[in-house]
Amino acid sequence: GIVGFYQIYDGSLVIDRLCDKGKERHDSIACFYFNFAAQKEQSPVDMLGSLLKQIVGGMERVPEDIVKAFEDQKKAIGVAEIVKLLQTVTSSQHTFICVDALDKCLEKHQSDILDALREILEKSPGTRVFITGRRHISGQVEKHLAGKAVTLSIKPNNKDIREYIRMRLRKDAFLGATDDSLESEITDTLAEQIPESLLLGSITLDSILRETTVYTRREKLLAMAEGSEMKEVYGATLERIQGQGGERARLGMGALLWISHSEKPLQLDELLQALAVEKGSTELNPERIYSVEILLSCCLELVTFDKEASRVRLIHFSLQAYLYTRPDVFPGAYSTIGETCLTYLNFPHIKGLSRTLDSTPQSTPFITYCSLYWGAHARKEASSSVISLAFELFSELANDLSTKFLLMDMKKMLDLWGLISRALFPAIDVIYGDAALHLEAARSGNQGKTKSDKTYGRTALCWAAGHGHDVVVKELLSYGSHNPNRAGGAWGKTSQDGGTPLWWAAYRNNEGVVKLLLSREDVNPDRPDKAGDTPLLQAAWSGDEKVVKLLLSREDVNPNKPGKDGQTPLLIAVKRRHSLVERLLGARIATDAPVP
Repeated sequence: GIVGFYQIYDGSLVIDRLCDKGKERHDSIACFYFNFAAQKEQSPVDMLGSLLKQIVGGMERVPEDIVKAFEDQKKAIGVAEIVKLLQTVTSSQHTFICVDALDKCLEKHQSDILDALREILEKSPGTRVFITGRRHISGQVEKHLAGKAVTLSIKPNNKDIREYIRMRLRKDAFLGATDDSLESEITDTLAEQIPESLLLGSITLDSILRETTVYTRREKLLAMAEGSEMKEVYGATLERIQGQGGERARLGMGALLWISHSEKPLQLDELLQALAVEKGSTELNPERIYSVEILLSCCLELVTFDKEASRVRLIHFSLQAYLYTRPDVFPGAYSTIGETCLTYLNFPHIKGLSRTLDSTPQSTPFITYCSLYWGAHARKEASSSVISLAFELFSELANDLSTKFLLMDMKKMLDLWGLISRALFPAIDVIYGDAALHLEAARSGNQGKTKSDKTYGRTALCWAAGHGHDVVVKELLSYGSHNPNRAGGAWGKTSQDGGTPLWWAAYRNNEGVVKLLLSREDVNPDRPDKAGDTPLLQAAWSGDEKVVKLLLSREDVNPNKPGKDGQTPLLIAVKRRHSLVERLLGARIATDAPVP
């Protein structure tokens, strides 16, 4: 078989050659091309029936066995019957069977087709089979044809690619839409891009040739070369990946998700382990770890493997932008990655690793990425599964190796090990971004205060409110054991000096949490910290008009209540030149009515 994207072009050259020689020797030649767009209709019966029809059609007289077989048939003929007939008609003459683009055949049909070809070869020593397809099917061919296959891998050189482009341009349906200058530009530009991704090169050429004038084609070529108009090309390729169906589609899309949304470039072994983690699993199954060859084949040339760096990357910078800015392609991307990382960290064999280790064990390459970055993904998007897994992870925080790796990475960046050790729990919360440390304690109803005296008494609710995690705030309040008006500590202060969860949310301009807390009648919206600063005063200071408006919507908020230095929210807004906040406060003071 010939493996490579231009199997159609290569295949046509071989078939033309066989036809020319076959006429001289009276050989029989039958061909079948698998079309991606029609793959659901191209069954083994269709394919084998087409081969039989071509071979019989080339005979001077239809063999009696064939005539009798069709006359005796009272129902539709099946694969087994067609194989027997093909064995009959090919056993008495030299026959070449050409199967083009086998990789575009539905995966569930590939084994049946290859088994059928093997049976034909066993009964017909004068028959030869020529198969083309992308690299990943070579293993299937060798397996089913049991030593009868010779595999040749073909990669087009620059000269071949230029000839292919010129051939496509010669067959252009729009005469006059390409002049000599444009033909040269198209050939030079695509010849440089196609070796990186043969599939994208062909789809790009299709897109250019759909334009009908020299001007519009040149504009399309320039835009695509710059990556600004690749949406059509990338969209078509993603449809092909999803069209593979089953495990191949899941693997291809999963790889693109991780490569485009990871916080840092992943090494190959990290990516392979990430893709092997199953949702809801309790252990990593080594038999689910894919080979790099299968991974690349499922991505249809949208990714490439850098052997020197041992890293899989996207083929073009514009593809990164396309995937990153299209939430419809990967809905829930960050939550998915966060859940995968947490699932991995909660595996018993990961939790069982000794905390004395100073480097990543060779058998668990994914642990470092999970340890350092699961929180970054959870901060952007945290599902209920992510929160639940965070609870589970932090139930053994002190002995967890992932915590040590996180601290080692922080030490490397800041070189302040003493400071990090003293601020262990707050630092983890800031980086993980979902207050998971405190949530574990929160379930027991003790307000989520940690056992460490270095957290300044900040409650779980205050931490979550301060970091803008409305999902976590809602979860904590649902326990029913948390006082939403209880103050939490501030940096360098005792718990009595800190503000309420609403104070922290207003202080950090977390509109979603402010809205959530104000929707509860039991929340006191005007409670200040010990210094006398109210949530409204904090919001006026920062100039967040949305938070100010939410606070002023409550009747029990006093807009004239001064802070520690005697300044009112309005005076602060004026001094800090927050004109919108100034107008909101002025309107409330003038009417003494809640702001709608």
